[in-house]
Amino acid sequence: MKFKIAVGSRDGKAVNEHFGSCKRFIILTVDEEKATYQFDSYRDVEPPCDGAEHTETGLDKVAKALSDCRIVLVERIGTPAQLALEQYGIDVLEYYGLIEDALKTIIHYYK
Repeated sequence: MKFKIAVGSRDGKAVNEHFGSCKRFIILTVDEEKATYQFDSYRDVEPPCDGAEHTETGLDKVAKALSDCRIVLVERIGTPAQLALEQYGIDVLEYYGLIEDALKTIIHYYK
């Protein structure tokens, strides 16, 4: 089975972006059977947070934009944002480190 992961990254190498300030997600497609992943696309979004404030409308817009993803992988995420994503059936994972290392763990876990 294949599924998509949205990754918050400023440099394309590490998971190092807070969900609320992320302007672009890296979309990766994971093939569970082959235990591989590949780049799919970039997804530009309007960050739902400016400083410490966010709006439910902003959170919902980002959640809808990522609704085809099974997982959102970010460095940090607040409870309201996590709940907004979960309403679309998206799992949320917090991680700080290399994307490649995180994906190895995720693939192993979901397999």
